[in-house]
Amino acid sequence: GIIYSQDTRYHRICSDPNDRNSHLNVLSQSMRQKGYKPKTITKQINSAVKTPRTRLLQYREKKICTRVPLVVTYNPALEEIRKIIKDLQPILTEDETLKNIFPETPILAFRQPPNLQQKLINRRLPTD
Repeated sequence: GIIYSQDTRYHRICSDPNDRNSHLNVLSQSMRQKGYKPKTITKQINSAVKTPRTRLLQYREKKICTRVPLVVTYNPALEEIRKIIKDLQPILTEDETLKNIFPETPILAFRQPPNLQQKLINRRLPTD
């Protein structure tokens, strides 16, 4: 989680082990203040430090995502949409035209609905 990713970040950035350890101590104290258990923090730090720094510095190829995003405005009634998409995926893969458009299950993303302030305030500048 958060602790492990921060630990690997410090491990990658700091070339001096003493400097890295001082940053990890500060991070550890900060995480304790936020309510994380000391045992969990120590476990995450140890697993992050086990990874060789040279491996962290190597460039990794990014995976190319061919999934089409399906973006909808969030509404509690749309909670079932994930199941519907999953259930209807076989139809998309069987149809020749749709198979080219949706080779994989679409990524479902929710956009935030407008809040009260956005509904009340006109964003356009008045024209004279």
